[in-house]
Parts: sequence; C-alpha cells; structure tokens
Amino acid sequence: MITDFSNMDLVTQEMNWYGSDDNRLLYLWKDKSNNWSAVLGVELNGKQVTIHQLILAPQAMSLSNSDAIFSELQELFPKHTLVPSFSLKNVFNHWKGLNQ
Repeated sequence: MITDFSNMDLVTQEMNWYGSDDNRLLYLWKDKSNNWSAVLGVELNGKQVTIHQLILAPQAMSLSNSDAIFSELQELFPKHTLVPSFSLKNVFNHWKGLNQ
C-alpha cells in the first residue's frame, strides 16, 4: 500500500501509466460514511484482474476496509481471478482467508 504522496512526479508517472491502456483502471472507493477513502489500481488480463495499487487515506487504513474493497472488486468481476501485486500479498491473503 502507498502511504506517502511526497513525490508528485511518481504520482504523475502512475497516472500516465494507467491512462495509457484501456485495460488499466483506477477505482475510487467510499467508506461506510460515504467518504472517499481509497484508490485502487487494477489491470485486466484475460480472466485475471491484477491489483497493482491500493492507496488508503490515513483514517481508512484497516484490514476491514481492505477486505471490503477486495470484496467489492470481486463483485465487479465475478468471473475473474483477483491477483495481487507482491506488495499487497499479505493484506490480500487476509481477505482471501475470510472468503474461502
């Protein structure tokens, strides 16, 4: 998860990368209080959805929110397999353990 936006050049590079391919998507996520609390960056690859980025607002950083985001993503792509990036493996495996 990304917790620091101190280097805006990197943010710009990421935004350009997602914008350069129709199979790369950014999703905004609202928490239970209807506040924008996360950005999720994914890439569609056949029957897989690769999760590249999960950026949570500081007040939203919790496993329960990550679990909710992954569940909602799976609902958006019910016939696809979700595949996390290496940096998201632990938080993703927590969600996966709850959903087996």
